[in-house]
Amino acid sequence: MSQFCGYSLQVELNDPSATVLNGTITDIQDKDLVLSNVTYSNGAEHKNKDMLIKGSDIKDLKVLALPPKKKKEKKKNKQDKENENSSSRSGTPTATGKPKHRKEKPKGSQDPDLPYNYRSNEIDWQHENPGRLKEMEVFDFASNLQKFDKQSVFKELSKLDKVDPANRLVGHNRTNEKVNYDNTEMVLDKNQKDEWDSIITNSVRKKTISSQANESRTYSGNSEIVHQRKSVTPVLGSSIRLFSKDRESIPTCSPIQLADVLQLSADNFGLTDRQLTSDTGKSLAELIIKEITGDFRLSNMNHNLPPLMLILAGNNTTGARALSAGRQLFNHGIRILVYVLHDFEHSEDEILPLVKENLEVLTSIGGKLVSDTRELNFVLEKLDSPLELIIDGLQGYDTNLSDLLEPELGRSKQIVEWCNKCNVSILSLDIPSGLDASSGTADFDSYILCNYLVSVGIPLSSILSLYRFGYFTKEELKHFLVDCGIPKRVFSLKSNLRKLDRYWFTTDWYTSLEVE
Repeated sequence: MSQFCGYSLQVELNDPSATVLNGTITDIQDKDLVLSNVTYSNGAEHKNKDMLIKGSDIKDLKVLALPPKKKKEKKKNKQDKENENSSSRSGTPTATGKPKHRKEKPKGSQDPDLPYNYRSNEIDWQHENPGRLKEMEVFDFASNLQKFDKQSVFKELSKLDKVDPANRLVGHNRTNEKVNYDNTEMVLDKNQKDEWDSIITNSVRKKTISSQANESRTYSGNSEIVHQRKSVTPVLGSSIRLFSKDRESIPTCSPIQLADVLQLSADNFGLTDRQLTSDTGKSLAELIIKEITGDFRLSNMNHNLPPLMLILAGNNTTGARALSAGRQLFNHGIRILVYVLHDFEHSEDEILPLVKENLEVLTSIGGKLVSDTRELNFVLEKLDSPLELIIDGLQGYDTNLSDLLEPELGRSKQIVEWCNKCNVSILSLDIPSGLDASSGTADFDSYILCNYLVSVGIPLSSILSLYRFGYFTKEELKHFLVDCGIPKRVFSLKSNLRKLDRYWFTTDWYTSLEVE
């Protein structure tokens, strides 16, 4: 703001009397003016030499006169005097023959009234006024660059450099390999392949089924996994409820009520088990892709191998739902391994038509069926992609593992123990397999230690017992609810179902639940 010093102003103050005064600017401090030679409109002069006026007190101001310019003649006269003084002091001879005595000027003694000479060593660059740089001569880069002898400088550096080139970093990096590559070389292969397409599990099953048959019948199982589980303090007597993401209390039902709802849907609205199973598979697949694996894994830009998941299917409705979800996941680029809890050669029970139908569809489109844990380990060793998720559909809401007979009973203990030891995330449908669907208590030697618990259609009341009896903590499980296609009108058919009469889903086919 110093460029305004010397301006003559007329200032009108922001006071009741609207005082008007004239003065010359001598300094500007932030937003305040310092005026000298102050006179008021009535001709009176200010008693002090300078007057400080705050910016907030100024109502209006008018420039009366600009500061006087210095005359060029004064500059010329000064320059002539300097030349005379320098010639008289220098030692060079003059026209009269008398020697001139030159006296060196101290550094920074260049006359500020003269044009700047950037070649001069007498300029104090640190304290010079930047506003006067525009008066300097134009710097000639080309001519000054020619003065730099690059070759001699590098010769001198080479003479002083005694380091062996083999010890330099460039010597370690130098190889005899190809340096210039084509645009298709030295790039990641977008189509990485392993032995997935060449795995024929049926032939492997024939080789291993005979050695595993006796083992599956005599397998006694153990409950070390459950006993080694960290101690969880039961919360008996405390109130535990389910809430939606909108903090709305969620009602629950018993397995009998859930079965009744599904039967009423079929009898009154024509919704067959096949339709409900298909709807469940779509909702469950969407949940897994968006909330667990992440949809970025299935992008066409992903050069890694596809994710790998394992479906555990029991011979029940929940097993058919898990297989239906596996079909949807496989169609979206996820590799699916299938383990069915059913001995096709020695079982006393026939496989359910709904399970058989979904199993045949999944294996026909590319899913791989394994018969036991030994074959499962054999297949996993041949694949480059690790197992990322296990979908537990062994039990569900309508069966219990403790009700199974041999050989399925021994096989169920074996696969539960294998899952708990493999250190892979597990998603259970309705209830973790090994826990009773009605009471939520452990009626089996071991149970699935899942990370995600997904209720299908309506959440079971027994999942609250998982916390009451200390099988899980609230931080260990993440709850979801998926849509299986139950019509809303079915809840008005019976009085004991009216508590369930609500819109369970809005924009999505699944929702998250919280336990408190």
